[in-house]
Amino acid sequence: MMNHYSVVGHLDIVKRYDTALHPVSLDDVKEEIVELLKVVIKKGKGIEINTSGYRDAFNHAFPHPQILIWYKELGGDLITIGSDAHFPDRIAQFYPQALECLQSLGFKRIAVFKSMNPTFIDIEDVKQALNLT
Repeated sequence: MMNHYSVVGHLDIVKRYDTALHPVSLDDVKEEIVELLKVVIKKGKGIEINTSGYRDAFNHAFPHPQILIWYKELGGDLITIGSDAHFPDRIAQFYPQALECLQSLGFKRIAVFKSMNPTFIDIEDVKQALNLT
């Protein structure tokens, strides 16, 4: 049952809630993050881009774009997008920014899941469906 998941989310969400921590540079924890990403990729799992960071002072989704770069460099390409839509008006909030970020980093597609099986959709098709092109 330990592999009964599709994606890992909230990779760096701690920076939102633990204000007692001194700021940590991603480079300080790169080794640990890269090891986690290697396990995720080896198991055929993905990561979630969570757009809620755009609502806060972070001005980026979670995880930080640098983590997405490391993920891509390691061969990862299974990415989903979520918005922490605890309210109806937040459904798909900041998706345009997340899609642009992914494209700027060289990602071409995102995944959606049905019965834990991924289906890939080109980012350009998602943008067209959301009337962003």
